[in-house]
Amino acid sequence: VTRYGSSVTLQLDGGEGRRYNETFLFEGHQWLVVDKQEGVFAGGKAEYTGVRTFEVHADYQKGCLDDIRLDGKHLPLPPAMNGTQWGQATMARNLQRNCPSNKPCMNVICPEPFECVDSWNDYEC
Repeated sequence: VTRYGSSVTLQLDGGEGRRYNETFLFEGHQWLVVDKQEGVFAGGKAEYTGVRTFEVHADYQKGCLDDIRLDGKHLPLPPAMNGTQWGQATMARNLQRNCPSNKPCMNVICPEPFECVDSWNDYEC
């Protein structure tokens, strides 16, 4: 991910369907926030409201964040990894390994000659 203000370029390895290399302009909440004072936030920003309580602002509810890098350096993604020499995860909730899809092509029949392509919880013929 390369970020320039409110614009970000997401570059993915091959085989990722139509989302291979796109630029998104975010308005409002941004999925990757870089703050010089507080660090990097991916998916939401937790703010402690008490001793053992917190609130997550603009929480990323459904999707997949995988292999996040900042300036070419891997950011840790719990539960697989909580820290690297480049960063440490301070909070992670309701996460699971991998990026399971709901298999959208299971009940889809595309007209000939097209084939159904799973683009993570969505499909294209």
